[in-house]
Order: sequence, then C-alpha cells, then structure tokens
Amino acid sequence: MERYFDAVDFATRCHRGQTRKGTLIPYIVHPLSVGKLLARYQAPEEVVVAGILHDTVEDTRATVDDVLSLFGPRVAQLVEGAGEPDKAAAWKERKEHTIKLAQETEDIELLLVMCADKLDNIQDLRSDLEVAGDEMWERFRAPREEQAWYYRTLAEIFLRRIEQPAWHPLAEDFHRQVEALFA
Repeated sequence: MERYFDAVDFATRCHRGQTRKGTLIPYIVHPLSVGKLLARYQAPEEVVVAGILHDTVEDTRATVDDVLSLFGPRVAQLVEGAGEPDKAAAWKERKEHTIKLAQETEDIELLLVMCADKLDNIQDLRSDLEVAGDEMWERFRAPREEQAWYYRTLAEIFLRRIEQPAWHPLAEDFHRQVEALFA
C-alpha cells in the first residue's frame, strides 16, 4: 500500500501545474483515476502503480530511470510501454503505433494499463461533450470520425485480448463507453 502513496506523491509532483486538455481540471486527476480503475479491477500492485505513473515519462521531465530507481524494473517497463512515441509525430502515426502495440504485445498487464488509460479518457470525453457540445472536438488534433476509428479499434482489441475473468469487465466497460460516445 505504501507504494501507492509513493506513486501518488511522485506523480503529483511531476504533473504539478498541468491541466487536462481544454479544461482547468488538474492533470493529476487522470493518472489517479487510471490507478483507481486498475485497483477496482484487481490488477496487481505494480500495475496499479504503473497506472498512476503512466504519463510521468511521456508528459513531464521525469525519466524512465527515475521511475526505475524509485519503483523498480517492472513498473518502469509498464510506464515506458504505455507511452506514445515522439509527440512531434503526426496524430495518426502515434495512434497507429498504439494500436499496433495493443495488437502485438504479449504483456497483458501493459494492455490493462492502456485500457484503463483509454477508459478514463473516454469517460472524460463523454462528460466534456455534455458540457461543451460538439465544440469539444475542436480541442483535438483529429476530428471526431478519426477519434471514433481509433477508440473503436482499441475497444475491439481489448475485448479480444483481455480474457482473464477478473479483467475482462474492464475491456467490456471501455467498449460500452466508446459505443456510447460515438453512437
């Protein structure tokens, strides 16, 4: 349990001053929600910790070595795996990379982190759509149709690949949320 608190502390320091895209919501809410989803679906401690830390290397000055020294090799491996490649790359290229990783990885725990991350994103998108309407889509680098392609593709992959009885409901929840958003 202490590792959870250490992860929350580290992630909070790393994400200080950041907000969710197009909102005033502190960014730290997202990684904490990802960790909560993973804990709810009975993921192992290292997976929950990786969920809390999943954006620290991608979106802050923290490095994989920082995560490795503080949380160990497995957490560092999951955090590194969950990140997108070069942020300067085109949107479609980054999303195709994520889809390919989800299709090909043998690491089911990495799929859990990815699925929980995307589920929290979808839940936020649904809430934002209720508040801002279709203007919400203007905050993103790709239009609604391309977002639908991306999330639906991932939903199908997660449903197919996350088969364990304790964890499959996470994939089912993501699939339901995606279909509700893009119906």
